[in-house]
Amino acid sequence: MRALSSLRLRRALQRLGLVLSLLLGAARPATAAPPPSHELEHVDTRFLAFELGGSLVFSGVLLLAAPPTPAACQWCTSNGFDEAFRDLLRSESPRAAAGLSHALSTGAGPALALGALVPPALMTGGGREALENLVIAFDAVTVTFGLTQFTKHVAARARPAEVHGVYPATEYANIEAQRFQSFFSGDTSLAFSLASTATTISFLRGYPVAPYVLGMGSVIAFGTAGLRIAADMHFATDVLTGAAVGTAVGFGMPYFIHGRKRVAGAGDLMLIPRVGAGEAGVRVLGRF
Repeated sequence: MRALSSLRLRRALQRLGLVLSLLLGAARPATAAPPPSHELEHVDTRFLAFELGGSLVFSGVLLLAAPPTPAACQWCTSNGFDEAFRDLLRSESPRAAAGLSHALSTGAGPALALGALVPPALMTGGGREALENLVIAFDAVTVTFGLTQFTKHVAARARPAEVHGVYPATEYANIEAQRFQSFFSGDTSLAFSLASTATTISFLRGYPVAPYVLGMGSVIAFGTAGLRIAADMHFATDVLTGAAVGTAVGFGMPYFIHGRKRVAGAGDLMLIPRVGAGEAGVRVLGRF
């Protein structure tokens, strides 16, 4: 009799333990697994190699086709719009402003792109996805660089400091070749290209950090643009054009070449009639 009571008690405790474990499991917040990233179009090895080679060749051809470093300005004048922004933003320490602009465009910009495109990829898609992201971003930056340098040599625009006779006070005081390469701003086009391509890839992949990449990238890019004017190295039209070119390439190449891969059946609708006792209608099925 005592053994039977002990057996019943043991079974009751086991049941109680099972109930408690279920209750605790339900009350414990579930650890959210990182959402899977979206697969992009045209990221096989052959296509990426072809795209990388094409970007390098495109940029190289532009550099070879560009005229020699201009020894005199072909675009030597300014305008009221540019002068107004120069008066507003020009720094009393143009070299310090120039150094900070380089720190943003060639330091913070690449660091943001690496941080946005590598760690999230490693957590969701692995090393392969991280490599895909880097190749796509590098292609956009390469094309932006080629377009920038080609235009600088063709336009041969005098820098603001050259126009106003204060070139010796700038960062390029001892570099004669830089006097007539104002249009358009290379630091600005680089910063906007990095920010836009990192942001576009992040949103295409569905990375949770994408909004933060957009915000930080905008600060870096616009900060670079303003500092290039403060450094007396570029007019407002130079940085606006650089921003437009960098954004167009940085957004356009990932978005139009490597958009999200379409899931089979996504967007297809199926209409199923429902007829039964007391009900009639149509059931809509689909994947979006």
